[in-house]
Amino acid sequence: MSRISEALKRAQQEQNPKQTTPPSRAGRGELLPEELVPLDNSLQGTLLDGCRRPNWTLEESILSRGHSEDHIVAAEELRKLGAWLTQRQRADSLKTLLVTSASPREGKTFLAVNLAWTMAQAKNRRVLLVDGDLRSPSAHLMLGAPLTPGLAEYLEGGVEESQIVQQGPLSNFFFIPGGKCTVNPVELFSTDALKKLISQLSPLFDWIVFDSTPVVSVADARLIAAMTDKLLLVVAAGTSSREAVAKARDFFVNKGLLGVVLNYADPRESYSSYYYRAYKGRQH
Repeated sequence: MSRISEALKRAQQEQNPKQTTPPSRAGRGELLPEELVPLDNSLQGTLLDGCRRPNWTLEESILSRGHSEDHIVAAEELRKLGAWLTQRQRADSLKTLLVTSASPREGKTFLAVNLAWTMAQAKNRRVLLVDGDLRSPSAHLMLGAPLTPGLAEYLEGGVEESQIVQQGPLSNFFFIPGGKCTVNPVELFSTDALKKLISQLSPLFDWIVFDSTPVVSVADARLIAAMTDKLLLVVAAGTSSREAVAKARDFFVNKGLLGVVLNYADPRESYSSYYYRAYKGRQH
């Protein structure tokens, strides 16, 4: 290596010390070097400029982390879904997307996290994932991110916007955790606080993806849906109740239902459009 190239390398290391020695995360949470990038300069001076940047430990259920055949197939299906959503975004000026299911354990959190992560990998696409399940928040577990302070604390008026937003290892992926579990999420969602938060954050992101509670058992998802542009309904193949799915569809058929994602489907079946065989452990 020439002296010039050595000098350039040293200068670059001095300017970007955090990028020269990416943190070592042995096992399933290991991060790729290209994912360890600084905050986008365009965010300086915004409320995201002072957001938290904790160390995350990504689970293997983040599909881009795995290299098995199942992970590769599932990640490709997510990219297709993301591309379709981008087309719909251009046609309908979409910004906010809710992911829900009719009943628990259909994989809605898995889909919300991986969809947001996948869309954030696109060039010049900034994505915010919000855990809106205040009864049993779990998106932070997949990301290995802190749970608090989060959305619950903000809606209760205890913290500011910049205190609940976390920046992930991807420079254009951000996350708001659910925060401490609360017994009165309906009351929190019934105020104007979430609407205010969305209006403040929307100009800073290309997509804001919400995870939420299942729609049939409690009203939380329906309240969030009233403040988002569109929603996806996750259905677990072979296990979802036909009655529950029909009821969930009726809730949203004229209120922003964009489509249905069939989860846990056998790829050999002709009805399989999107399937995620790689994720069989956690179901939220």
